Amino acid sequence: MEFVEVEHINSIIDQFIQKKYIHLGGLFYVYQINRFNKKKTRVIQCADGQLMIFSIEAIVINKEIYDIRLIQEVQMDLSNTLFLRLNTFQLLIKTSAGNCVIQSLSTEEMDILIEGLMESARSLSINSTTITCAQFYYPSSVILQEN
Repeated sequence: MEFVEVEHINSIIDQFIQKKYIHLGGLFYVYQINRFNKKKTRVIQCADGQLMIFSIEAIVINKEIYDIRLIQEVQMDLSNTLFLRLNTFQLLIKTSAGNCVIQSLSTEEMDILIEGLMESARSLSINSTTITCAQFYYPSSVILQEN
Protein backbone atom coordinates (compact mmCIF):
# COMPACT_ATOMS: atom_id res chain seq x y z
CA MET A 1 0.00 0.00 0.00
CA GLU A 2 1.57 3.27 -1.10
CA PHE A 3 0.63 6.77 -0.06
CA VAL A 4 0.85 9.13 -3.03
CA GLU A 5 -0.45 12.62 -3.67
CA VAL A 6 -2.87 13.05 -6.57
CA GLU A 7 -4.82 16.13 -7.62
CA HIS A 8 -8.30 14.59 -7.75
CA ILE A 9 -8.18 13.75 -4.03
CA ASN A 10 -9.65 17.21 -3.34
CA SER A 11 -13.10 16.41 -4.73
CA ILE A 12 -13.17 13.00 -3.02
CA ILE A 13 -12.28 14.58 0.32
CA ASP A 14 -14.95 17.24 -0.17
CA GLN A 15 -17.53 14.49 -0.73
CA PHE A 16 -16.29 12.71 2.39
CA ILE A 17 -16.59 15.91 4.42
CA GLN A 18 -20.11 16.63 3.19
CA LYS A 19 -21.30 13.10 3.98
CA LYS A 20 -19.77 13.14 7.45
CA TYR A 21 -20.84 16.62 8.53
CA ILE A 22 -24.01 17.34 6.56
CA HIS A 23 -26.11 16.57 9.67
CA LEU A 24 -24.56 19.60 11.36
CA GLY A 25 -26.50 21.90 9.09
CA GLY A 26 -24.37 21.92 5.97
CA LEU A 27 -21.07 23.53 5.22
CA PHE A 28 -20.76 27.26 5.75
CA TYR A 29 -17.09 27.74 4.91
CA VAL A 30 -14.41 25.29 3.86
CA TYR A 31 -10.76 26.23 4.17
CA GLN A 32 -8.05 24.06 2.68
CA ILE A 33 -4.99 24.74 4.77
CA ASN A 34 -2.13 22.80 3.28
CA ARG A 35 -0.75 19.44 2.22
CA PHE A 36 1.72 17.71 4.48
CA ASN A 37 2.98 14.18 3.80
CA LYS A 38 -0.09 13.14 1.83
CA LYS A 39 -2.39 14.54 4.49
CA LYS A 40 -4.87 17.36 4.20
CA THR A 41 -5.83 19.58 7.10
CA ARG A 42 -9.14 21.38 6.89
CA VAL A 43 -11.01 23.94 8.91
CA ILE A 44 -14.76 23.73 8.41
CA GLN A 45 -17.25 26.31 9.59
CA CYS A 46 -20.67 24.65 9.69
CA ALA A 47 -23.95 26.50 9.42
CA ASP A 48 -24.87 25.72 13.03
CA GLY A 49 -21.79 27.48 14.41
CA GLN A 50 -19.62 24.41 14.88
CA LEU A 51 -15.98 24.62 13.88
CA MET A 52 -14.10 21.50 12.81
CA ILE A 53 -10.31 21.21 12.57
CA PHE A 54 -9.16 17.85 11.28
CA SER A 55 -6.65 16.02 9.14
CA ILE A 56 -7.51 13.49 6.46
CA GLU A 57 -5.18 10.95 4.90
CA ALA A 58 -6.05 9.26 1.61
CA ILE A 59 -4.67 5.85 0.63
CA VAL A 60 -4.12 5.72 -3.12
CA ILE A 61 -3.24 2.59 -5.08
CA ASN A 62 -2.48 2.91 -8.81
CA LYS A 63 -3.94 6.43 -8.82
CA GLU A 64 -7.26 5.16 -7.44
CA ILE A 65 -8.43 6.16 -3.98
CA TYR A 66 -8.61 3.06 -1.80
CA ASP A 67 -9.55 4.54 1.54
CA ILE A 68 -9.87 7.84 3.36
CA ARG A 69 -9.03 7.96 7.04
CA LEU A 70 -9.78 10.60 9.61
CA ILE A 71 -6.52 11.24 11.43
CA GLN A 72 -7.41 13.98 13.87
CA GLU A 73 -10.50 15.97 14.70
CA VAL A 74 -11.14 18.93 16.95
CA GLN A 75 -14.72 20.12 17.31
CA MET A 76 -15.90 23.23 19.10
CA ASP A 77 -18.66 25.79 19.33
CA LEU A 78 -17.52 29.19 18.08
CA SER A 79 -19.64 31.12 20.58
CA ASN A 80 -17.37 32.86 23.08
CA THR A 81 -14.39 30.83 21.91
CA LEU A 82 -10.94 32.16 22.71
CA PHE A 83 -7.89 31.36 20.58
CA LEU A 84 -4.60 32.04 22.34
CA ARG A 85 -1.47 31.77 20.24
CA LEU A 86 1.10 30.28 22.62
CA ASN A 87 4.03 30.44 20.20
CA THR A 88 4.72 30.08 16.50
CA PHE A 89 3.37 26.53 16.36
CA GLN A 90 0.85 26.05 19.18
CA LEU A 91 -2.66 27.39 19.51
CA LEU A 92 -4.58 27.15 22.79
CA ILE A 93 -8.30 26.92 22.14
CA LYS A 94 -10.70 27.55 25.03
CA THR A 95 -14.33 26.89 24.17
CA SER A 96 -17.47 28.37 25.66
CA ALA A 97 -17.96 25.06 27.52
CA GLY A 98 -14.63 25.64 29.27
CA ASN A 99 -12.74 22.90 27.45
CA CYS A 100 -9.16 23.61 26.42
CA VAL A 101 -7.31 22.12 23.48
CA ILE A 102 -3.72 22.77 22.43
CA GLN A 103 -3.39 22.40 18.68
CA SER A 104 0.11 22.01 17.22
CA LEU A 105 0.54 23.42 13.73
CA SER A 106 3.35 24.39 11.42
CA THR A 107 4.01 28.12 11.05
CA GLU A 108 2.39 28.14 7.61
CA GLU A 109 -0.64 26.21 8.86
CA MET A 110 -0.96 28.59 11.81
CA ASP A 111 -1.00 31.67 9.58
CA ILE A 112 -3.60 30.24 7.22
CA LEU A 113 -5.71 28.89 10.08
CA ILE A 114 -5.79 32.26 11.82
CA GLU A 115 -6.64 33.99 8.55
CA GLY A 116 -9.52 31.57 8.02
CA LEU A 117 -10.78 31.88 11.58
CA MET A 118 -10.67 35.66 11.41
CA GLU A 119 -12.70 35.53 8.21
CA SER A 120 -15.22 33.29 9.99
CA ALA A 121 -15.36 35.68 12.92
CA ARG A 122 -16.15 38.59 10.61
CA SER A 123 -18.62 36.74 8.45
CA LEU A 124 -20.53 34.33 10.70
CA SER A 125 -24.19 35.27 10.96
CA ILE A 126 -26.63 33.61 13.36
CA ASN A 127 -30.34 34.54 13.38
CA SER A 128 -29.58 37.56 11.19
CA THR A 129 -27.27 38.95 13.87
CA THR A 130 -23.62 39.25 12.95
CA ILE A 131 -21.38 38.29 15.85
CA THR A 132 -17.66 38.31 16.49
CA CYS A 133 -16.97 34.76 17.55
CA ALA A 134 -13.20 34.69 18.00
CA GLN A 135 -10.60 36.91 19.58
CA PHE A 136 -6.89 36.61 18.89
CA TYR A 137 -4.01 37.48 21.18
CA TYR A 138 -0.34 37.38 20.24
CA PRO A 139 1.62 37.53 23.49
CA SER A 140 5.40 37.60 23.29
CA SER A 141 5.43 35.09 26.13
CA VAL A 142 2.82 33.22 28.12
CA ILE A 143 3.19 32.59 31.85
CA LEU A 144 0.92 29.97 33.38
CA GLN A 145 0.35 30.18 37.14
CA GLU A 146 -1.52 27.96 39.54
CA ASN A 147 -4.03 29.64 41.84
